[in-house]
Amino acid sequence: MITAGPGDLAICGGACGGDLLFAEAALPRQLNLAIYRPFDEEKFLAESVNFAGAEWRKRYFAAKSRASMHIATEELGPLKVDESPFERNNEWMPQVAEGQGAGNVDFICM
Repeated sequence: MITAGPGDLAICGGACGGDLLFAEAALPRQLNLAIYRPFDEEKFLAESVNFAGAEWRKRYFAAKSRASMHIATEELGPLKVDESPFERNNEWMPQVAEGQGAGNVDFICM
């Protein structure tokens, strides 16, 4: 049984569906929520949130208001020619988690 609580770090991508459901489950537990996006917000919303409707957009902004934000293009630099922004983001998040120490990581994937 995973027991996450105040001060623990919760990392997700912020997209509609599993990412935001995870964020919404983390916040009442007072976890430190960190959202990792592959690129700028306008493009991210268009590709990963808005298509699912206004309710998901509202949920994204509610989670964002209580999270630290990390943008791959700002923190990791520009994409390589054949690199997928979503793959890079999905590889980045566990790397950040592993930086907390292997014994401190419980991994949940949806």
